[in-house]
Amino acid sequence: MKRLNGMGKLCLALLAVGLFFSCEMGVDGDTSTSSTEVEEITSKVTNSDGVFKDYFGGYDLGDIDLSYYTEVSGSWEIVDVSGNQKLQETAGSSTAMLIQNEIYTDDVTLIAKVKSQSLTTDAGIMARYNNSSNYYTMFLDDGQVKLKKKVSGSWTTLDSASYSFTTSTTVTLKMILDGTSIKGYVDGTLYVEASDSSISSGYYGVRTYKNTAYFDAFQIYYDDDSSSSGSTYPTQVLGITEKTWKINSFVGDPDDDPTYYDDITDSGVDYDTYSDSNYFYTDGEWTYFKCYRGLEGSSSSSNPRVELREMDGSGDEEYWTNEGTNSMEWTVRVDQLSTDADGDEGVTCFGQIHGPGDSVDDIIRVQFKGDASQTSGAVDLKISGYITEDVMGSSQILDDTYYLDTEYTFKITYNSDDYVRLYCDGEQIFSQKMDTDEDDNYFKVGNYVQQSKGASYDGSSAIVAVKDLTVTHE
Repeated sequence: MKRLNGMGKLCLALLAVGLFFSCEMGVDGDTSTSSTEVEEITSKVTNSDGVFKDYFGGYDLGDIDLSYYTEVSGSWEIVDVSGNQKLQETAGSSTAMLIQNEIYTDDVTLIAKVKSQSLTTDAGIMARYNNSSNYYTMFLDDGQVKLKKKVSGSWTTLDSASYSFTTSTTVTLKMILDGTSIKGYVDGTLYVEASDSSISSGYYGVRTYKNTAYFDAFQIYYDDDSSSSGSTYPTQVLGITEKTWKINSFVGDPDDDPTYYDDITDSGVDYDTYSDSNYFYTDGEWTYFKCYRGLEGSSSSSNPRVELREMDGSGDEEYWTNEGTNSMEWTVRVDQLSTDADGDEGVTCFGQIHGPGDSVDDIIRVQFKGDASQTSGAVDLKISGYITEDVMGSSQILDDTYYLDTEYTFKITYNSDDYVRLYCDGEQIFSQKMDTDEDDNYFKVGNYVQQSKGASYDGSSAIVAVKDLTVTHE
């Protein structure tokens, strides 16, 4: 037998890859299981005309490129396996999720090549992801292919079927989502299907549970007109400008000592188009503030923040007195808490009135307090700042129960009668009179991680979503 030289081996390999993808994965949005056309294979990411493709080649080995993805949880890396680059979840200790962060839409065909490294734990794909408590997933596990949904943190199996695989088996998983119809294929054969209306749109990605699975390819076919990809930016969605709000945020990967900027435009980014999947991004409806335990604090605090700071409408920092009526109203959803310095709680502030800083620092901080790295369930509403810690003697935990992954509309007021008031969904839930008049006040909103002083980075993060933000001074 004649031995192939290097070029011959390369040509044969490329031919095999091209034939596999043209047959198994369809061509440019064709959701059938075969095609007579041969798709041009590239090792680089492409995202245009309703098609996203990534074969995980062309990257440096190591961390995945977060220009295209958001690492929700786990440890995702590009690794070399016998000369071929693959995506792998390398921790294998718990649930790990990676989403493509540009495409937020409803109806798609989602495809990935997966090689599970466990016969009894999950490896698969994820659809219409909104947060870690709401998404669909299809995966291999324990001799089965399963289609499940997670809604408000609760799991439901939509369908399952027997499917035999080994840890040396690479399979092609495909989900077709069309309205309420969800169909799941393995190597071109329909195995699971369901009709479900729980989640109408979201992001798309890959997911494992205690499984260091390999992924060879990842593709999304979608309607380019219905996706929010590239069409909107966080500042535009929230309706803010440089003249009304300053952005406190970071530049750099969170695990590589990122630089904090009190004004993110000082880093050179453009305010109107600023978006970073690590810290500040949008799904077209909500603007997300993501902040990690252990990052650098500001000059006045050891706790890290990704926040907005009120400006006066002309681009200068706002400072107001309590004369007249001063209010901030915003709709918020806290999806996740980080881990505090002691490792047993998670606390994040999502709205505040900041004082002048010399005699009164924060007048009021509105916070959710729960378990470390909590992603669903009940939390406490904790009121801190001068109004409780100094005037009342300690922070206050309000009696009502609040929940993560739940939408609330809050309003803070500080008026000429010297009362600081907090409202939730139109009902007053807190009122306390200040014992001193303060000038030089301003509103802040976003994600200000608490109880993080002295903590080291461990990957845990808090995620706060905000929309419908308004401020009035009358």
